[in-house]
Amino acid sequence: MPIDYKKYAPNFKTELRPAVLNRANNKCEACGLENGEIVKKGKFKRATEIDLDKLKQIENKFDKIGQALKSLHLAKVVLTTAHLDHNIENNDLSNLKCLCQRCHLNHDKADNWNRRKYGKEYMKYQNKIDF
Repeated sequence: MPIDYKKYAPNFKTELRPAVLNRANNKCEACGLENGEIVKKGKFKRATEIDLDKLKQIENKFDKIGQALKSLHLAKVVLTTAHLDHNIENNDLSNLKCLCQRCHLNHDKADNWNRRKYGKEYMKYQNKIDF
């Protein structure tokens, strides 16, 4: 889901996110994948040397690197910043964690399910819903 930075603290992109990335050494704090690393889609396992060689061979055939990655079922890791309590107003560094896309989606799975299930009522009952 695209992020709406208007709902976040003004310093989220300039101070908070860089601080979390720095603390995590530019790696996912759950699985250890590095920001920008090429991985196999689905399992998010590191790409093999053979995969990377194939990627280099076909890169020139495509206009964009994304098309080349897609053709080989590879993806580029993009690190995100997750609010551990799902509250975007709680920007304490202990509540923020650096996660890759896959780990962030897994972290948010129950919360997203409850948001869909309870809709507008979710915010009213958020503290009463069992994750």
